[in-house]
Amino acid sequence: MVDQKLNLNQSQSLVMTPQLQQAIKLLQVSNMELAEFLESEIEQNPLLEKGEGDSSLVEEAAAPDQTDQDHDYTENTDSYEHLEQSENMPNGDQPLDVTEEDYYSGDSVNIDGNAVDWGASTSSSSRAFDEDTRAFDENLTEDISLRDHLSQQIGVEIKDQADQFIAAFLVDCLDETGYMREETTQIAVQLNCPVDKVDAVLGAVQQFDPAGCFARDLKECLALQLKDQNRLDPAMEALLENLEMLASGKIPELCKLCGVDMQDLADMIAEIKALNPKPGDKFRSEQTETLIPDVIVKLRSDETWHVELNTNNLPKVLVNNRYYAQVKGQTKKMSSQDQKYLGECYQN
Repeated sequence: MVDQKLNLNQSQSLVMTPQLQQAIKLLQVSNMELAEFLESEIEQNPLLEKGEGDSSLVEEAAAPDQTDQDHDYTENTDSYEHLEQSENMPNGDQPLDVTEEDYYSGDSVNIDGNAVDWGASTSSSSRAFDEDTRAFDENLTEDISLRDHLSQQIGVEIKDQADQFIAAFLVDCLDETGYMREETTQIAVQLNCPVDKVDAVLGAVQQFDPAGCFARDLKECLALQLKDQNRLDPAMEALLENLEMLASGKIPELCKLCGVDMQDLADMIAEIKALNPKPGDKFRSEQTETLIPDVIVKLRSDETWHVELNTNNLPKVLVNNRYYAQVKGQTKKMSSQDQKYLGECYQN
């Protein structure tokens, strides 16, 4: 005969619920990857919507009916206060004894026993606007680009219309640093004009501001800037022709090639270092990107460190309970597959 007994045992086990699995998965990703995951979930799940971090959106998603009632009560209260204020006014609809003619005439009017000079107030306002006497171009906030700056000089420095067309084409061939990477032979073929014509226009535009633009290499860029400063003498030309020796540190050989002593060569090298190897960079307006941290570390008053996740750069995901309640009320008209899909969306 077998005896039956009831025993009570305690044991610990970890149950991997869907919520726990999702939490473990999301803890391993960065803020950028988490934002992409939330965006994809919002696109796939019709019950999710993206909020802007406002508390009113959370309240609307949690209790939309109560929010609507509060909104209606606020509007009615404002209307009541406005009506009560208009009824208590001595002049009915016009609380101030001011006519349109008095306002534009500039004469003083009587408001609650106080004289107000409309002409003085309007003249002071006009003087406030007239204080800014800066030129129109000084008030512009958009930075001018290198191509715009060079294009403005074409009509002033070049008179022939055909040369102006070639010059405009050369401006379009420049990169962001001001260098021209295309050969004049290729440009001549594209424009169907002689190469000598393109070279002549290139020599003209190389005198534009800023100096050094339209150069084909670094040596020509530096030579154009030295020529603009009237410092391109034979010694400088010899130094530019042997810049690789300067990089290798062959100073004595450079002194012999340039025909100068050590002190003169040092002065020449200092002049070259003062030049701009990329003359178009000063027209580049790149917006500085601000790095947003994933984790914020703060030192507390008790000399302990507090570490928390930065949730300000993450999208706010809300559950649209109003839409879910509306769809759930029509489950009788839905198929079993649709009901299953609705339940999975809400569970997710």
